[in-house]
Amino acid sequence: SVNQGENTGIDSVCCYRKNATAPPFDRVQIYHKFVNETNGFTKMGRYSLDPNSLFVNDYHEASPQTTLPPTTKPPVATECFTVNCTATNLIYRPQMADPTSKVFSSTQRFFVNLLGQILKTSKIGPYLISCSLSTLRSVNQGENTGIDSVCCYRKNATAPPFDR
Repeated sequence: SVNQGENTGIDSVCCYRKNATAPPFDRVQIYHKFVNETNGFTKMGRYSLDPNSLFVNDYHEASPQTTLPPTTKPPVATECFTVNCTATNLIYRPQMADPTSKVFSSTQRFFVNLLGQILKTSKIGPYLISCSLSTLRSVNQGENTGIDSVCCYRKNATAPPFDR
């Protein structure tokens, strides 16, 4: 809720696979991509946006001064971490590689639920935003399934430091 419920603030987490060929993350470039693709960050699809509300990994450029006071606060920083494991009693199926498949979706729901149950009792539990399954992969010639997931939590002054 923003402005006493008059508007809705949106905090989102985007993930990408970082490897040797991936360019380093450039928050300024991504910020400008959003500005350029959304008419100066004023319109996204059918939604009107506050141009002063865009932050990408805490990066923000002030818009020209207006006569209106700021309408939003900067979002709380988030920190994400990966959880990778192998399920030895889950035979890999090729449909698991497709994030739009029913097999991927049902496996995701199951493992995300389990991760949430485990993490909610951890020190970061009260700050947990969400977990998502990023990849299901073949392990041991398809006898097992590798599970790659990303979990994110709100990192603020009261959150404990992340302890992997």
